[in-house]
Amino acid sequence: MTENHKMTEQEFNELFSEDTSVKRQKELVKKATDRFSYIIIKLYKILNRDVSWFDFNNGYGETNGYFDPFKYAKEIDYEGSFGNQPKNTYPFTNYDDFIPTVWLKEDFEATVKKEYEDYQIEAAAKEKEQKEAKNKKVTEANSKAKLMEESIRSKLTPEEMCFINMENPINAINRLNKMLKDEEIKKYKSQKQNKK
Repeated sequence: MTENHKMTEQEFNELFSEDTSVKRQKELVKKATDRFSYIIIKLYKILNRDVSWFDFNNGYGETNGYFDPFKYAKEIDYEGSFGNQPKNTYPFTNYDDFIPTVWLKEDFEATVKKEYEDYQIEAAAKEKEQKEAKNKKVTEANSKAKLMEESIRSKLTPEEMCFINMENPINAINRLNKMLKDEEIKKYKSQKQNKK
């Protein structure tokens, strides 16, 4: 779809005028419908989303929607099936179910591109901020846990430490025996020096 079907100011005003002839009104509604199709396809291309189908949001049951100049004077409601947005905590929903009617006569591409780029920057910043806040909480929790563990460990005897560390019982007993032996040696040396 290369032609954008953009309406002129005069065509746009005629489209919404009650003085427009029926024949001219039909021509303008067709042009507005073609422009609407161009807008939706281009919009979702800018947003990197696929378009399966779309229609004006005024059809009922098996009836297709149509461009109603009186209903869509300010904005055009639509429905459809569109590919998922890129995974993001903050989805871009500015035009998910309506577009401004003035887009029938105005270039909208640059505006949408700018809004979407700004949204991506803002969403990335929010996600980064959330990740940093989460990491900060984890770091603080780990720090508190480490301090608590150190405080508890400082109050334990070496024997209790062996069992707290969940060592193999035989290794724990051997380590305890070695510690006791080392302590006995220290006591013996200490007593020997006191005698001198």
